Amino acid sequence: MRAHLGNKHPDRFDIKADAGGITDIEFITQYLVLRYASDKPKLTRWSDNVRILELLAQNDIMDEGEVRALTHAYTTLRDALHHLALQEQPGHVAPEAFSEEREQVSASWQKWLMA
Repeated sequence: MRAHLGNKHPDRFDIKADAGGITDIEFITQYLVLRYASDKPKLTRWSDNVRILELLAQNDIMDEGEVRALTHAYTTLRDALHHLALQEQPGHVAPEAFSEEREQVSASWQKWLMA
């Protein structure tokens, strides 16, 4: 998946497709819905990532701190991507941009998908 979606610009961070970006957050949330929905069907109520993250906390699947951090990362990255799109700019930024958000997303990826 990473090879297919990954950035074609190694000197830039692709907000949507690179590791620690929007697609990773979307994948984590959808994976957790699929993993836990048979026991907690309320997880399937919403399709948007922010409300899914809230439901994951409400159902004691993900702790509140991680939910806040992923929600912050998602909304921050999404807002930046939209801002660039409105300026007709590509969704690539300097490689050091959003380092805290990317670290949180990568830590959650490791926790939920690589354990």
